[in-house]
Amino acid sequence: MDLPTQGKILALDLGSVRTGVAVTDALQRVAFARAEITHSSAEELKTKLSKLIEEEGIVGVLIGLPTKLSGEETEQTQKTRALAISLDLKIPMIFVDERLTSEFAASHLQNPSGLSTKQAPHGPVDSRSAQIMLEEWMGKIIKS
Repeated sequence: MDLPTQGKILALDLGSVRTGVAVTDALQRVAFARAEITHSSAEELKTKLSKLIEEEGIVGVLIGLPTKLSGEETEQTQKTRALAISLDLKIPMIFVDERLTSEFAASHLQNPSGLSTKQAPHGPVDSRSAQIMLEEWMGKIIKS
């Protein structure tokens, strides 16, 4: 399924307790990282995302799937896909490869704590990862 070519698209870097969020402008030219969403259950995440979708007028969702560098799926890939499907957000949704987006995001964000990216708070990295996924997706759309 493709996403609409007009209107805001939401990108999610799904996690079990924290989800990175980014949104395009209505013309799908610019992606903006948003504050991460913290949640303790899939139901809480669904409620928060449904509210965001309604308030922002989101027309489609892009979900990052974590895979091995080879592109092979992992247990986490399956958990992420299952969580995304369980959200049942009622708008078009696609999955995209999110390999290395977290590492790229972390390397481009200052880490004032001096901690490694595995120890540092992940919120900005999660939403920056979602923004990178959106930017890559928009680049592919423009080229096609």
